[in-house]
Amino acid sequence: RPGEAVPDGVRLAGGEETIRFAPEEGATLVKVFTTEGELSVTDSEILVGDQDSAEVDLEVTWTRGLEVTDEVGAVEGGRSTKYTRTYESLDHDVEFALEVLVDGQPEVQESADTSGASELAGEAVVFAWDEEAGSYRREFAEEGPDLALLDGLVEDLDLRFLLPAGEVEVGDSWEVRGDDLLGLVAPGGDVGLRIDSGLAAWEPVAAGIEPAFYSDLQALLTPGGEGELSCTFTEVRESDGTRVAVIDIEVELSGGEDLSELMQSRLAAIADRVPGDLDVTQADVTFEIDGDGELLWDLAGNHLAGLDLDLDVTIEVDRAVEVDTGAEAMEVITAVTFEGELKQTVEVR
Repeated sequence: RPGEAVPDGVRLAGGEETIRFAPEEGATLVKVFTTEGELSVTDSEILVGDQDSAEVDLEVTWTRGLEVTDEVGAVEGGRSTKYTRTYESLDHDVEFALEVLVDGQPEVQESADTSGASELAGEAVVFAWDEEAGSYRREFAEEGPDLALLDGLVEDLDLRFLLPAGEVEVGDSWEVRGDDLLGLVAPGGDVGLRIDSGLAAWEPVAAGIEPAFYSDLQALLTPGGEGELSCTFTEVRESDGTRVAVIDIEVELSGGEDLSELMQSRLAAIADRVPGDLDVTQADVTFEIDGDGELLWDLAGNHLAGLDLDLDVTIEVDRAVEVDTGAEAMEVITAVTFEGELKQTVEVR
């Protein structure tokens, strides 16, 4: 819900303090988001034309970092109306070990470290609320890189969508839309991080088992999900000398979509290594995500103070690719199940 405002102040029952987004004009907030994930294949089958089926053994771990500095211009009605965000650093590092077995014998064995970078690093973006359009205008503070980088940016890095809409007291709970999960696990929207596959062989990419792809939650979870994303106000406590409201988060979601177009675009990146044409005819990706976490809200500064979130993730992929090498044509059918964990932390200073 880009730009959606939260109430001017959600009073804590029985007290004068409020949970609200209202940092002081001119305030500078540094926010550091760190995502750590790991996935491994627990079930797999690859059918290549008339050949025997193959199995996949894959383990992939990754760390995604995003550090921004927000200079607050003004806040009205529970939202920033204008401020400047500097993308201090963006990084995405992936490690993987991959083995493809045919009749129990390894056909492909690869392990590597790969990484992603973004042209937004070091750039400052001005977010200005457009009341008539009901959204934020985004522009580089100075002449920047490709303007298309602005299109996918999400303004809310305070996780305001998790705040309650009315008066709350300890023990009160409220529901949040499931598709807001993306703001938790892929904060900032599409920040332009592009990750190299890190693979020397093209066959695993064609079969839909490119390790780096499954660390890109911005792509995988865009369809959102169904289930429960609920919050509970549990207490007010001191944290590093600051009074914070503590909100527990419970996540139980599932969803999925056909990602054929997205996966076809990934194949374009290896076109110079493929001896022929590849056409993705099916790419059904489904996911289940369960877990919990804790949000801290600064009651004096009126902004996010921190987040810790731990999730269990299951991803299932059913994919079909038509391969035409000129000399022969075949269909590669892949069914793979990934299971793993995801941890998201946020520090604000």
